[in-house]
Amino acid sequence: MARRGDPRGKLDKHVKWRCSKCCIIGRLRGGNGLPMFSLSRRLIAVLLALVAIGAGSYTAYSIVVIQQNIIGTGSINSSPGLSVLDSSCSTPLTTISFSSLGAAPGSTISLTVCLRNTGNQAFYLESSPPSVSFSGLPSGVTGASSLTPQQLAPGTTIAITLSLTNDGSAASGSFAFTVSFRGYSTSTG
Repeated sequence: MARRGDPRGKLDKHVKWRCSKCCIIGRLRGGNGLPMFSLSRRLIAVLLALVAIGAGSYTAYSIVVIQQNIIGTGSINSSPGLSVLDSSCSTPLTTISFSSLGAAPGSTISLTVCLRNTGNQAFYLESSPPSVSFSGLPSGVTGASSLTPQQLAPGTTIAITLSLTNDGSAASGSFAFTVSFRGYSTSTG
């Protein structure tokens, strides 16, 4: 039984691909006896494998970049009667440890701490002169706090956020710094 487009009736039973007009694509075979379509499938598989390998190389590269961090641990210097506590406002801190600061420009890390007035008189927390200041930070790293000027009555606790930002010029490695917390007896505002 002759098929349309196969005048001799000798179409391979395994070849099912024909164009819609006249030629039989399935008769074209590669050197290994398989239809050309199989070669295309293999080519696609090889290309997908190369893309996967390239994506793996990119991932490995980004891991190396992420490991170029700046690690900081700070000591605490505070006014008498002003305690610095952990983020749950329960445990007094003597040091502050930030997680790794990325090496990319604009990388920022934050840490929440609490300030408690443990004295018997009110403190004023100010922005000028600052009640929270950083010293000993490496070149390219700046410190900041979310503290707003306010009065801190005896026994009162507030949470603030401390942050370190890299402008992109800081060298990778570890560094030590000091964060000072000061309460003033009178308001400057």
